[in-house]
Amino acid sequence: MSTHWTILIAGVLLGSCYKSPIVPDELRNNPFDPDYDGPAVFTLEDHHVDVVINGADTNRVLRCEVRVHEEYFLNPTTYVVHYALQGDTLAGTVQSFAIADEVFTTSIQRVTIGQEYCIDLRLGNTGSFASPVALCAIAEY
Repeated sequence: MSTHWTILIAGVLLGSCYKSPIVPDELRNNPFDPDYDGPAVFTLEDHHVDVVINGADTNRVLRCEVRVHEEYFLNPTTYVVHYALQGDTLAGTVQSFAIADEVFTTSIQRVTIGQEYCIDLRLGNTGSFASPVALCAIAEY
C-alpha cells in the first residue's frame, strides 16, 4: 500500500510543477524586440516652435518633448533612443543616462509654420534596435 501512496504523491508533485511551454515566436511583450506589440513606448508630451535670430538669419526650431515609458520594460535597464527626421538626414542618439524623468527633447531646424514633421524613434540596447515608431507634430507657435 505504501508503494501506491508513493507513486500517487510523486504523480501529484510532478503534475503540480508542469508549466506550459514557452514559444519564443509568440513573445511580443519586450519593447526592445522588433515585433513588440504592446503599449506605446514613446509618446509626444509637448511641442512648440522657438524663433532663433542670429543677425539677419531667422531660424524656426520645432522642439518635441518625447516620453520614454520605461514602465513597459520587462526589467530596469540602460538603453538608447535613435531618432531620425522622416525624409531628411537628421538623425541622433540619446543615451538613457541623459534622459531626465523619462523625457527628452528633439529639435528640428528651419521648420515652416503649419507643416507637419515626423520623427522615427527606435529603442535599443546591446547593439540591437526595435522597429521604428513615428511621432508627428505640426510646427506652430
